[in-house]
Amino acid sequence: PKTPTTKKSDNITIKFKLLSDEAELPKYAHDGDNGMDIKAVRVEYDVENDCYKYYTGIACESPEAVGCLVMPRSSNCNTDSYLTNSIGLVDSFTYRGDIGLRFKCRTSRSVRIMCCAMYKYHFEMSWFERLFTPFKDVYNEIEREFFADPIKFAPYAVGERLGQLVFVRFPKVKVKKVDKLSETKRGKGGHGSTGKK
Repeated sequence: PKTPTTKKSDNITIKFKLLSDEAELPKYAHDGDNGMDIKAVRVEYDVENDCYKYYTGIACESPEAVGCLVMPRSSNCNTDSYLTNSIGLVDSFTYRGDIGLRFKCRTSRSVRIMCCAMYKYHFEMSWFERLFTPFKDVYNEIEREFFADPIKFAPYAVGERLGQLVFVRFPKVKVKKVDKLSETKRGKGGHGSTGKK
C-alpha cells in the first residue's frame, strides 16, 4: 500500500542557516518520518559537568507558534549515553544560534575509569605484573589516557547522525486564574491511578 501523504495545509516552511562549511541541512531518512536527522560538526568535552557538547552547525527560523523539539535517535540505545535534557526545545521563532546537543554517560567519569582500570588490572596484566604494580598506578594511567583525548570516548563521532528535529505547532496560552475547575471522573488520580479499582 502507498504511504499516506501529508496534506499541503499541514506543511511548514522552516528556514535553515549553515554556520560552518561542514554543516549539513537536516533531512528525513524516509518518506513519512516525523523527525529530521541532524549530524555533528564539532564536539567538546565539558570537564565540569562530565558531558559531551555537540554542535550541529545549523540555526533555524520558524513561524510564530512553531517550535522545534530536539530528540535522540532510536539508535541512542546502542550507546552508553543519554541526551541530558531528554528532549530539548528550541524556541526557533526567536533563537538564532547553533542547535546543540549534550550527551552524558549513564555512569560517572570516575566509575568508567575505575571499570577500565579493573579490566586492565585483572584481565590484561599477568599475575607477576600485578605483584609489583599497585592498582592506583593503573587507575592513574587510565585517567591520564582519558584526559589526554576525552573525545575518543564520546558516544558519537563528528559527522555521525546523533539526533533529530521535530517541528510542532504550539498554541499561545492565555493564563486564567479560577477558584474551581470542572469535575471529571478521574479527578485527582495521579501516577499509576488509571486502571485501578
